[in-house]
Amino acid sequence: MLKFTIAGGKVLLDPNLVLFQEFSDILSYGEKQKDKDLANRMLLYIYWCCDLSQENPMSGLDHRLKEGQALSRALGKHKKSSFNKKETALIDAGMDAYNFFNETALERVGLSYDKKIDELRTQFDGLKLEIHEIHDENGGVKGFASNDKIIENVGKQIVEMANNKLKAMEAARKIENKGRVRGDKGSSMIERGVFRNDED
Repeated sequence: MLKFTIAGGKVLLDPNLVLFQEFSDILSYGEKQKDKDLANRMLLYIYWCCDLSQENPMSGLDHRLKEGQALSRALGKHKKSSFNKKETALIDAGMDAYNFFNETALERVGLSYDKKIDELRTQFDGLKLEIHEIHDENGGVKGFASNDKIIENVGKQIVEMANNKLKAMEAARKIENKGRVRGDKGSSMIERGVFRNDED
């Protein structure tokens, strides 16, 4: 697992970090720039966009807002308002590596559902209750129609999606923990029956 440690708004450089080409490329690039804090800003951006732990204040943010928030906070009062093409390419490679080495099946399931729930929630926010008169052929009011069923259905979809997310995450958790024993450690070969005699 690959972890960034953040302290005082800076990424503390774990010696293991430079073992990964994607991050050593960012650090090398930063050293060649006039802005000596640039590499740190790039790493912070990766952390805020990708890290799913409780320590990351942006981990639960709507995925459509996350990159914009991470960018504005990573650059802060800096004169730049965005990363250039070279920096973006380095950041994209860093994000791919961060996600590859950190995301578990459990987190990938959660992220997929979160995106869909956010999309449904946006639709739900935009729905307003509307009531229309229904007229007969003579122009008289014969009743009323409402979009309340549409609103109710979208609400139900959100609840159903949230329940499905919990079930999927529980299933993923069981798969990940299969074969584990106390202390969250992997089971030994003996526990897995590797050395057991088939005749037993």
